[in-house]
Amino acid sequence: MFEASFNATLDRYRELLTDVRENRLILPNDNFDVGENTGPGKYRLNDEAHAELLDKLTENKFANVSPPVKEELERFYDTPEAPYATKRNAKAWAKLQTQLAAIKISSLRCSWRCCPLSSARQISRAGFRVTVSYKLFSRPRKIICSFHPKNCN
Repeated sequence: MFEASFNATLDRYRELLTDVRENRLILPNDNFDVGENTGPGKYRLNDEAHAELLDKLTENKFANVSPPVKEELERFYDTPEAPYATKRNAKAWAKLQTQLAAIKISSLRCSWRCCPLSSARQISRAGFRVTVSYKLFSRPRKIICSFHPKNCN
């Protein structure tokens, strides 16, 4: 029994290595505790892990955060009606909403092509007012800083 299990594991590992070599490896985002993908509100520890990750990234002002990590957090929290474990604590949920808005703003770029301030972070560092037009649970649509001259297109 052990030998059969071990051989099956080796066979699967060889298949995965072949997939890597052929650049076609797709790994599901499964939760190893339950053996399947656990979306928002389905598994308390998953909800808490996402909230803790967002909290840690916010502390560092999203420095050196890869786009896939930001995308995962935005995707995880894109269903506001889901029964997130964090919703049980109103203060923690409000904090999380602020952090979600911050992560969205951290990846925005000014919509005006002529703008020398290419990112929201540069805009806020320079002390300019930033106007953001988006819904909290949708992709950002537009950001405009107050730097633009009247004749700028």
